[in-house]
Amino acid sequence: MSAVYMISGNLLIHMSMFVGMLLLIGLRTTYLIVAPPATAQEKMKIIRMFGGVFAYLAIAFLLWSLDFQYCHELRRIRTMVGLPWAWLLELHGWWHILTAIGAAKHMDMIRGLCRE
Repeated sequence: MSAVYMISGNLLIHMSMFVGMLLLIGLRTTYLIVAPPATAQEKMKIIRMFGGVFAYLAIAFLLWSLDFQYCHELRRIRTMVGLPWAWLLELHGWWHILTAIGAAKHMDMIRGLCRE
């Protein structure tokens, strides 16, 4: 799909694949949370971890969408405030950071589920 996106330049393809992958991973994670026999307390702990992962990814996606929508305005403001403050408004960069944190937390959660 990345090749199709690169050839077509249609951002909707890229966004749709990202959301589709998150949905598939979310469904599989939900199955892993519900399937193993665990106490209610253990399940709540995992559900809270999953909520944290979801929050990181949702905020990352929101920042990426805002960056895409307001790119020109953000560039103008970054130029006005200068470095180092301009880095705070690099929303696409924050998307990468928050997505990486969310993915790492998700992998930790899955490792914990698979050990049980």
